[in-house]
Amino acid sequence: MKTLSILSLVASFAFGCAATGTADHLAVPTRGAVSVAGVARKAIVAGPTTIHAYSGFAGGEIYTAPAVTGTDSDCGAVDGGHTQQSREVGADRVMTIDVGAGDVACLATKTDRRFELLWHVQNGAQRAPVLVAREQ
Repeated sequence: MKTLSILSLVASFAFGCAATGTADHLAVPTRGAVSVAGVARKAIVAGPTTIHAYSGFAGGEIYTAPAVTGTDSDCGAVDGGHTQQSREVGADRVMTIDVGAGDVACLATKTDRRFELLWHVQNGAQRAPVLVAREQ
């Protein structure tokens, strides 16, 4: 019993230290995946940026919406078919999507099965700096 307690204590320190790092958790993500089950609307990434997106299956649509809260609720406030950037997701095709400043890229799925979209920032795409605090 004593050995088990010591091993669990050592493991918690080892994994706890491995999880801490520099300010990487504050960095703006440059890649990601959106995975949903069934019909859904999900935020992908906020602009300004240009991303490449890929899915192995059809059944989704990518569109842009005004970024108000920076959450999935921004995507539900706009009907995807009525935006300028609305594009159907084709199976096994890489899409390039421009997301303007103040907008968020959204995924709307139209299928009852699981759907996964992979994305990354296009090489050379400029990201605006994120304002953390401002002196007044």
